[in-house]
Amino acid sequence: YACWQREITWEEAHVKIAEQHSQARRFAEAAAEYEALLMETPYNVSPYVRAGLLYLAMNDSQRAFKRLWQSLQIEETMEANKYVGSILVERKDAEHGVPYLEKAARMNPYDTQTLYNLTGAYLVLGKVDQAASSLANLEKLAPNSNETAELKLLLANAKATHTSN
Repeated sequence: YACWQREITWEEAHVKIAEQHSQARRFAEAAAEYEALLMETPYNVSPYVRAGLLYLAMNDSQRAFKRLWQSLQIEETMEANKYVGSILVERKDAEHGVPYLEKAARMNPYDTQTLYNLTGAYLVLGKVDQAASSLANLEKLAPNSNETAELKLLLANAKATHTSN
């Protein structure tokens, strides 16, 4: 109605409806609103990223990856780099995932989830020095977290294995 009354734009109406669906945890309906937006505004990165994040919330990493990847073709964002990298690492492709996680960490060096995923990816690849550096940054932000403690143990094991080889 607000759109019909020209109080808000067509795009704003879709975003408002999507946000209402998201708050009610109706993620599929919210994603459908962003899908409608990206059909109408394919040059706008926001609906791609938002749809991708909703697909992640629905545990649909295939569709999430597709939309987040497409968003990166339009504009680099921290969120898209973070989740594209994380999905690649989750798919056992850390080598290709790390550059995206590194970009995300440069774009927002305070995001603990990115640093956690980046440290883990470095460990998977056997890049002990990079893992130690990334973990040091994570420790500054989340020194007492269980995730940081877990990575410290993994790094210690990797260093012991690396030294004995």
